[in-house]
Amino acid sequence: TFGTGIAIGSVPSLNYGYIFAIEYPDFSSKVLALNHPGGRVGIGTTTPDQTLTVNGNASKPGGGSWLAFSDERLKNINGRFTTGLRAVMKLQPIRYQYKPNNALNLNTNGEQYVGFGAQAVQKIIPEAVVKDSKGYLLVNNDAIIWTMLNAVKEQQAQIERQEKQIKQQQRQIDRLMIITVNSMRRRK
Repeated sequence: TFGTGIAIGSVPSLNYGYIFAIEYPDFSSKVLALNHPGGRVGIGTTTPDQTLTVNGNASKPGGGSWLAFSDERLKNINGRFTTGLRAVMKLQPIRYQYKPNNALNLNTNGEQYVGFGAQAVQKIIPEAVVKDSKGYLLVNNDAIIWTMLNAVKEQQAQIERQEKQIKQQQRQIDRLMIITVNSMRRRK
């Protein structure tokens, strides 16, 4: 037949299943929208509260960050983000596990995580916290990364000021040493 369709199947010898949109007769793949018009997809959860909710780990071969559209031609820039060292010094990472039978059915396999409590972060870096449709708070680590970048820049400026001060003090010490040595020579 001709037209578009959905292919659902499995490859037992490779131990995986698949679902994708295809175009017949050439079997070219097309965009597949899940839960359209609801617009939400859940992996490992039946209650996605974002466009894509992954309950558990997600990975990218080779590592790295997820890409974000950052071209300034797409943005209305509203100023600089200057939160930095003071905020970083207040952040307190925690070790935690999700509670069994939690309201969002989040992974409760006993795995330990390291991160932040959203309520604590919200008091320090409000831009790093968003509220989902059910009222639960989520941490957006990007704002924390940019805060840490600003903190590094602040520390570098402090280091450079201190280096300048050390050089000035060393010149003063050198001058005082010359004066002291000359004074001692005159007394002899």
